[in-house]
Amino acid sequence: MAALAPSISLAAGNYAGTQTVTLSSASTAALIFYTTNGSNPTASSARYTSPITVSASETLKAIAIATGYTPSSVVSATYYITAPPSLPIFTPAGGTYNNSQSITLSDTGTGASFYYTTDGSTPTTSSPKYTGPIPMANGLTLKAIASVPGYGTTGVGSATYTLAAATPVATAPAGSYTGPQTVTLSSASTAALIFYTTNGTIPGTSSSKYTSPIAVSASETLKFVAIATGYAPSSVVSATYYIAPPPVTPTFPLAGGVFNNSQTVSIAESVSGATVYYTTNGATPTASSVKYTGPFTVGASTTVNAVAISPGYSPSGIGTATYTLMAATPVVNLASGTYTGSQTVTVTTASTSAHIFYTTNGKTPTASSTLYTGPITVSASETLTFAAIATGYTASTPVTVAYTIH
Repeated sequence: MAALAPSISLAAGNYAGTQTVTLSSASTAALIFYTTNGSNPTASSARYTSPITVSASETLKAIAIATGYTPSSVVSATYYITAPPSLPIFTPAGGTYNNSQSITLSDTGTGASFYYTTDGSTPTTSSPKYTGPIPMANGLTLKAIASVPGYGTTGVGSATYTLAAATPVATAPAGSYTGPQTVTLSSASTAALIFYTTNGTIPGTSSSKYTSPIAVSASETLKFVAIATGYAPSSVVSATYYIAPPPVTPTFPLAGGVFNNSQTVSIAESVSGATVYYTTNGATPTASSVKYTGPFTVGASTTVNAVAISPGYSPSGIGTATYTLMAATPVVNLASGTYTGSQTVTVTTASTSAHIFYTTNGKTPTASSTLYTGPITVSASETLTFAAIATGYTASTPVTVAYTIH
């Protein structure tokens, strides 16, 4: 004779949250044994002594065993325990993407159903039910709720997506080059086309379409943008390429020579992009010398050496000009000769920074001689020698005048 099969207090099915299950048998002498892993229970299985807590989905099997009886039949009940739903999880999260994505919805529990909208409205259980990945679109605002029987619905989860073409990149960075360059453009957005200009204007779909590497053989500004249907345009990238010829030897518009006054010296170099450096002490100029930024004044006898330097090239030849500053020969108002009575002698020089010195003994004047400060009265026969002298200048040629006074 077999023991009567146990009774299970809770019917199999779906439940929201933890459940309590009671087992009983009409055979008063029987003991009940059970399993929760799907295997058939035996006398070696767990013995039922108190209500069983079911907090996760599982299959409960039970059997009644009594001495002198054959074991009862096995009874079974499968329970699906659902956790409360969490706010929907959007994968990928809202943000800006360079390529279209498929959006999936999930939560931290199991068994939830999702309802969503794509027009910005608040979803309800009457909204479209999520059955699979949702295509991403530019400007899409996806809102969703999760629903689990016995728990109701969650709050609204929301994610906004922007599709923007990836900013193009150029293989050759902007900068100075010593010869033609080949520029390749690319964008990480597989659906995008690249458009470009070489005249400094902003590119658009009416601009040149990039189909092959661009040859840059002269200085120009390349601007490019990536555009794809259904995407926001990428940022516009601007790259200026300076294609510089080799520098040429600098020249001096004012040629070297002898001058009676300070001179303004300029240096010319015909290649755009070259930088000129110069010295005024006879040294060979380098990139560490004085950088030429504009005309400068030569106030003493000077040799100017200049070199032009362009990135990527050897320095040019050395341009040179020597400016010799010589005080202008004094001009005497009264020529040598014989005169009756005292005479007044005045002297001038065209060199504005020079002083005039003179002697009356026939010697060549120096800066230690008598300084001419105004007209000289000659009342007796004598010989005057004049010279103009200035700091940094070569002394002028002396001028001698001889007067005989009767």
